[in-house]
Amino acid sequence: MVTVEAIDKEATRFRLRNDFVNRFLGDAEDENSLLKLALNRGWLNCVGIDTNRKPVYAFFHASFQEYFAAKAIDDWHLFLNHVPKNPSQGIYRIFEPQWKQTILLWLGRE
Repeated sequence: MVTVEAIDKEATRFRLRNDFVNRFLGDAEDENSLLKLALNRGWLNCVGIDTNRKPVYAFFHASFQEYFAAKAIDDWHLFLNHVPKNPSQGIYRIFEPQWKQTILLWLGRE
């Protein structure tokens, strides 16, 4: 769920650091990793390096990231999980603007 976690981190939402991507997709040097597949397909691209000289990745277009996030979500509670007795403990992504496209894609899935 690299895409879901990335959307949650608004400051770095579309720029994914190497260690973050490796945690979910494996290493780019591994021919069988999901990262290698995404790079070969052009869904993810290396867009630079960070201060530690490690690659930084970004999706070809934000829509790819939002689509893959929608595909990874099994339950609508990820968007809205109200806690009636203590609303401050709830999750209210449905009201966050960065989730709009992902929610629309999720609603349109089969």
